[in-house]
Amino acid sequence: KKTVFLSPEAIRVEDGKATEQADCVCKTSAEFLNKVWNEGYKPGVKDFLAGAIKSNNPAALQLLLAACGRG
Repeated sequence: KKTVFLSPEAIRVEDGKATEQADCVCKTSAEFLNKVWNEGYKPGVKDFLAGAIKSNNPAALQLLLAACGRG
C-alpha cells in the first residue's frame, strides 16, 4: 500500500496507509499499475467494470493521473 499526497506545490508518496480519510482510494494489481504508469495505458470504464481497477472516486483518480502526467 502507498499513500499519495497531491498539492499545488508537490506530490509526495509514503508507504502504507498514512491517512484515515483519503479523497480517492485506488485498488489494482502491480501489473495493471505498471501498464498505466510505464506503458501509458489510460484506464477506462471497461477496466472498472472488469475489476482491473477499483476506486471510490474515479474522477479524482483521473485528476491524480493527469497531475502526474499520466492522464
